[in-house]
Amino acid sequence: MVASCAAGALLATSPAFGHPLEIVPSDDRVYQDLARLAAQGVTPMWATSARPLTRLEVARLLAWALDRLVVRPPVAPGDLETLERLVLAFSDELPLVGYRVVEPPQGFSAQAITGWGFQFKRAAVARVESGVAPWFETQTGSAFRFEVTATMGLGPALAVSSRVQEPVAPQFTLPVVDRFYLSTAGEPLRAQVGTMTHWWGPGDRGAFLLSDNAGALESIRLSAEWPRLRLVKLVAPLSVSSQRYLYAMRADWLATDTLRLGFGEAMVASGDVYLPYVFAPVPLVNYAVGLWVRQQQQGFPDSYNAAVDFDWRIGGGTMLYGELYVDKLASGGSPFPSTGGATAGLFLGPVLGDPRNDLRLEHSAATNWIYATAGGTNNYVRGGKAMGHWCAPDCELYSAELSHRIDPRATLWTGYDLVRKGAGQLGQVWANPTDAWTNLYLSGVIETTQAWHLRYSWVPGGPGPEFRYDIGVTWSFVSNAGHVTGQTQQNVFFWWEGRYEW
Repeated sequence: MVASCAAGALLATSPAFGHPLEIVPSDDRVYQDLARLAAQGVTPMWATSARPLTRLEVARLLAWALDRLVVRPPVAPGDLETLERLVLAFSDELPLVGYRVVEPPQGFSAQAITGWGFQFKRAAVARVESGVAPWFETQTGSAFRFEVTATMGLGPALAVSSRVQEPVAPQFTLPVVDRFYLSTAGEPLRAQVGTMTHWWGPGDRGAFLLSDNAGALESIRLSAEWPRLRLVKLVAPLSVSSQRYLYAMRADWLATDTLRLGFGEAMVASGDVYLPYVFAPVPLVNYAVGLWVRQQQQGFPDSYNAAVDFDWRIGGGTMLYGELYVDKLASGGSPFPSTGGATAGLFLGPVLGDPRNDLRLEHSAATNWIYATAGGTNNYVRGGKAMGHWCAPDCELYSAELSHRIDPRATLWTGYDLVRKGAGQLGQVWANPTDAWTNLYLSGVIETTQAWHLRYSWVPGGPGPEFRYDIGVTWSFVSNAGHVTGQTQQNVFFWWEGRYEW
């Protein structure tokens, strides 16, 4: 009954449905909605700390929220609208976790993950850009692309999904595949094998241990979930020619209903696949032992990275979060400094006396020399980009973003970024201890970028195929541009994107 009431306000629309084991991309708007509900205590604190999730996993989070509706104080109208939208969007999966929300559309039902089925979705996306974006903002160029997602149920629980993007170009270009995977599930284990993006940590503007900055990874992802503990394991080849592999795992623990603690670690190693890294079941212990054995007995310069993070719901829609990342932890006798980065953030909702308003404040800082190893053999880099935070190394970021939900289908965002970037470059390593200590943080001539953002997203109402539109503009001013004293630069960047899905 609770679920039916929650969905009742949106029954006039026809949500796009998918296979229960289809993944929700790590940059989908769903995670913003889940983060907001987590700050209000509606969804669990680990709702967005290890992305992507499958549609079935999102449904489990929503079922938890619907259970909480009968034992907690009334939900604010803005939060109820958000929950209504998510409940309807995942109405096909909710029956699998015990909630029958509405009569599901023709397509997949509760038997989809145990029997046969097939679904074919298409989307046409047009994008127009003008001007020059700040270096830290995504700029893909004006393009038209066609996306295809096919999902099918095969026997015990297997899903196949793909999305192919082909940009418009004057000459022939090969399609870019950013999502193609197999997905399966069984209690308490889930697995995905294929190409997808990943994001670990609570940060909204960036994550130090693992983010989507370097794009989609060909990977094997295993996860297991219990009432208060979730483990995630990831193995991904970074370069087939040089035999570089990423081995990563993390644990999320719901210490209380208001506090989540997380620990993650990642290893970049060259050579043949190292089975002790692949099958390491316990965070910290197994990787540490394997690293010691390979370095001491075999001389392999593996790159070890670790991070701890947390979400703490203070109350009243306010959540404090943070991440502490360590790349090189110097021992007592080392003349070199330790290096790493950290993020601290505050989510406030509602603000300015309006329950439709949310404010997010975030600060990140990264020392020089991170994501790199001597000789560059096992740099924490793929395709020239760090697999962690886009700002690193040698930088500082201040970010503020205010979102206003005009109605359940339209949202306006306004934001400000201040980025201070030292002269340190990705892939550089220290020459000596004096060099390392002198240029540890914000070295050389500091380039400072101030950027103001405005973005509007809306989905027109009515039954039938779904349209979605996004429009945005950014004005930026750069001082000491290119790390040249006194050189300035200012740019205006405009973009519009329309999406038609059927």
